[in-house]
Amino acid sequence: MIKARGFAGVVGRIMVALLFAGLMLSGCGCGHHGQDTIKVGVLLPLTGDWASVGNDIATSLQLAKKQVDRYIADSGGIPFNLVVEGHERLSRGGC
Repeated sequence: MIKARGFAGVVGRIMVALLFAGLMLSGCGCGHHGQDTIKVGVLLPLTGDWASVGNDIATSLQLAKKQVDRYIADSGGIPFNLVVEGHERLSRGGC
């Protein structure tokens, strides 16, 4: 098994998690109670020292969402909205 390191590894894991969530939600025919869409929120450092990393992750997530949307459209699952928000503490590198 090949392990990606650094930024590529983080983005890869996030994309896989997003894809997995989309696949799970698309197969879930019960429990959505008539919802049209499901919101998935992500907090990222969009300003400050880590802004370039946060923006790269946001772009990667948008690309992954497009792929998941195609799958959901084909399978008749519930679409989701990806909401990306900036977080001040993440931008400064603190917890």
